[in-house]
Amino acid sequence: MGMHMSSLRLSLLTALLCLHAAHAETRIGADPDFICSGYSWSGVAQLSLGDLIAIKGISLGGMVVIRNEARLNQGLLPNHSWRGFVHAGYRIAPAAFTKRELAIVAAFEHESTHPTMGIEEPPHTCYDMVYDGSYRRYLLNSLLIRIEKSWTLRHFVVMAKIDYQFYFFSKNTPELATQTPAQGNGVSLAAEARVPIRRTYAFVSVFDRCIARGHATDVGEVHFNSRSGIVGQRVRWPIMAEMNTVVVKAGYAVPIPKLRRTVSVSGSLLYGNVFGFVDSRERRTVWSMGVALSH
Repeated sequence: MGMHMSSLRLSLLTALLCLHAAHAETRIGADPDFICSGYSWSGVAQLSLGDLIAIKGISLGGMVVIRNEARLNQGLLPNHSWRGFVHAGYRIAPAAFTKRELAIVAAFEHESTHPTMGIEEPPHTCYDMVYDGSYRRYLLNSLLIRIEKSWTLRHFVVMAKIDYQFYFFSKNTPELATQTPAQGNGVSLAAEARVPIRRTYAFVSVFDRCIARGHATDVGEVHFNSRSGIVGQRVRWPIMAEMNTVVVKAGYAVPIPKLRRTVSVSGSLLYGNVFGFVDSRERRTVWSMGVALSH
């Protein structure tokens, strides 16, 4: 009986690892760029619509994330900001790497975020001034190199990745009302542990992304808080600002083999810069619950 249970557990662990390998790239649930379709609630609504295709090491995917801001009028469906994300990558895993459950990924990623035009409500802080009715954008184009590693342990599977991204024609400072793009650099780390429970699994994942402040600057109006209220000043400002995002997520997932999809329910905590259309100076703590359908 003990040997039977051990064999069953090993089979489930192997299936989890094969399921991961079928995606061609390591996908960590805590990553805000995890491509999926889903709905989450953090006091405000967020809707994601996306999918990923992986064939012979090539992966192509995209996602639209629509999010609400707490201070603006709320509805069941979000409509305050729109974030588009596109990923195209190729996974290199020669035999010597495969034995070590190791791989390298080269990819191009694009992210563009815009507010719904016409939203103008009284601001509470200088961070709210990104919704001032003028055209502003958050734009990231990057070339990515990723190193992936998996471990099949006795009771669970662990997957990890480290990314380096070279940003070009990019701008992550919507508080600066100019449109000049620049270059930058970023690094992210992520890991996920999966524990099989019959034909399903529980998971815990962590993610951390850092974008370094770039050298390029531009002159434009930026808003600041003062004793007399919110004031706009014409200043020299970085086009690519320093940003850091940390996410911890835990949940329960049910694979659907016939559809080649997985349904998951999870809770998460984000600290730092929210992915999407926000002032680069603003740091938030966001608790959320959600459901997702992923490839």
